[in-house]
Amino acid sequence: APSPQSKPRHGGNGRSSSDQPASPRSKPKHEASSRSGHSSSSPPQYKLHSFSLLNYDKERLERKITEYRKNKRETPSDLIHQHQEVTHRLQWQKAQLERASPAMLTEYENVLQRFVQGLSESVKKYSSQGNR
Repeated sequence: APSPQSKPRHGGNGRSSSDQPASPRSKPKHEASSRSGHSSSSPPQYKLHSFSLLNYDKERLERKITEYRKNKRETPSDLIHQHQEVTHRLQWQKAQLERASPAMLTEYENVLQRFVQGLSESVKKYSSQGNR
């Protein structure tokens, strides 16, 4: 079932201007399943994810951090942590896909197709409810 994390918009990179991420990315599932048990000595292992969505999240977090700095307010540590996490995830995924096997590239293609399907279903659902 879609979570309230994203509302696709018309045009652009398919993301809404909302601070909520995409419905196929429900946060508890995302955080619980995006890592496969790592210790402090080994790097985190993530699931493959859309670069566009990760970059969108990174830019959104950077805008929030900039607002705090602009207003001379202390940036909340959880916001800094989220930014670091997204940045690390982008770096990890880039490294993985640069040396990826054909099977991993196929899996990444499948991940993207599932996002398209999930977002399309969300668009239909919200449109039928009159929610643009």
